[in-house]
Amino acid sequence: MNPPGTPETDSQAIATLRRDIRDLGHKLDSYNARMAGAMGAGVFLLLLALGGAYDLINHNTSIRGAIGVSEAAFRGLVIALGLGGAVLILLGLLLRWRRDREQETKLAGMEQELARFESEDRPGHHPGS
Repeated sequence: MNPPGTPETDSQAIATLRRDIRDLGHKLDSYNARMAGAMGAGVFLLLLALGGAYDLINHNTSIRGAIGVSEAAFRGLVIALGLGGAVLILLGLLLRWRRDREQETKLAGMEQELARFESEDRPGHHPGS
């Protein structure tokens, strides 16, 4: 076993730290992707609902006629799209509110530690200078 501060130990520590950063970063990115997906889908559904509501208000039958549904069915579809969009946006906001700030802080600390290790590992670097 090598004493602490030897090049082999430092390179093992750097490799382990990089792996841990990659794993934690992937976990946080996956969570953020779910949050963004919910928000994006919610906005899309709300835009569809708004377009349908505009057509209902103006008595425009082109969209309703193109998809071949009655006015009552189209109204129900518009309401369902609006509710679905609102629920997805609320889900995205809930995911944002419940995100794990401790994990985010831990990742930032690990990245700083890696930067410190890598700067100490550079040739010609003298600690304390």
